[in-house]
Amino acid sequence: MNWLARSIQIVPLGGLRAIARVGAFFLKARSHEPSKIRRNIRTNLLLTHPNLSETERLKLECETIDYLCATAADSLKCWVTPPSEVMGWITQIHGEETYLEATQAPEGLIAIVPHMGNWEVMNAWVSEHASPTIMYKPDKSPALNQMMLAGRQRLNATLVPTDASGVKSIFVAIKNGGFSIILPDHTPTLSGGVNAPFYGIPALTTTLVGKLASKSGCRLIALSCLKTSDGYSIYCDPLSDPDLWSKDPVVQATAMNRVIEKQISRAPSQYIWNYERFRRGDPTLQGVYSWSTPSVQAFAKRLQSNGR
Repeated sequence: MNWLARSIQIVPLGGLRAIARVGAFFLKARSHEPSKIRRNIRTNLLLTHPNLSETERLKLECETIDYLCATAADSLKCWVTPPSEVMGWITQIHGEETYLEATQAPEGLIAIVPHMGNWEVMNAWVSEHASPTIMYKPDKSPALNQMMLAGRQRLNATLVPTDASGVKSIFVAIKNGGFSIILPDHTPTLSGGVNAPFYGIPALTTTLVGKLASKSGCRLIALSCLKTSDGYSIYCDPLSDPDLWSKDPVVQATAMNRVIEKQISRAPSQYIWNYERFRRGDPTLQGVYSWSTPSVQAFAKRLQSNGR
């Protein structure tokens, strides 16, 4: 255990959450000269939710920052806490029977898990009932990476790299009736994605899920773990849209983005709106995360007037 893990282990969860609230306060303090995180959140909300009033948008911005910081605090604690104890943070499970039945599917299973809520907490529950194969990308911070890797390796999961060998491992696992978790809203490389509408805006979207699903005929579900007033609620939704298994990558990616949008609608403030989802894709969005707020608003209005 490195120095960071030992420090996080000593600080009680309530203390970490208090630090997170302080961090959120400072991120929200300068609305007119926002940090990069807040500017990204604002840009994404202006593009995806153009009909929100300024008051509604600012409220959602602030709530998103609150949840972002709270999720970071809980994730840090999750990595140094026994999984059995983390399970105690989960107070509700919606669709548990769907999940348990899907993990037994002989054709294999892929869980689509957008960056909603706290997937680190959810992993403790997921791994209690199955042995997922999950792609893992090392963090730039050696101390954080070591703590994160150690925390995830304690679970009943197999971690594979985010490269061709990792994709092969996932495909083999699924073909053998196994289970994999894939986060579908990472921005892929240009060769690993296609432009597909996300809230009506072209976004470079991974083709990995579609390739695996169409080749294997595996089962698909969507999972999310949302913060509540007394802990966390897990949601498992069965997926049946045939477009999700389409061999046409644009058709499949479009259907997958619809799944992500539906998951977000359950708790919009718990999605990571700070992620630069539109940094690749439509050339007209080149550098959008450095645009001024009026420029983004004008672009969003043009999209609306064109019947987005």
